[in-house]
Amino acid sequence: MEVGAVFRPNMISYDRSHSAFSDITPEKVDWENALEQGKWLLWTGITPALSKGAFDTLNAGLKLAKEKGLVISADPTYRSGLWTYG
Repeated sequence: MEVGAVFRPNMISYDRSHSAFSDITPEKVDWENALEQGKWLLWTGITPALSKGAFDTLNAGLKLAKEKGLVISADPTYRSGLWTYG
């Protein structure tokens, strides 16, 4: 975070490009195993913003969680600076 001064507001930089998580794809997650004993799936709005692969991976997990009857909960955090695709 860069602290602002006088008339210049604070600025936040998100440097998650090419991080391990931003390079995730649906085939890298074994959702069946991950959700096997779960009762809830909590996701955050930051996750699908990182990359198309992160969006697709989350979407696959959400679909399976719904099929399994898990409670799905969301933290609708929105960071406009992260949405750089689509």
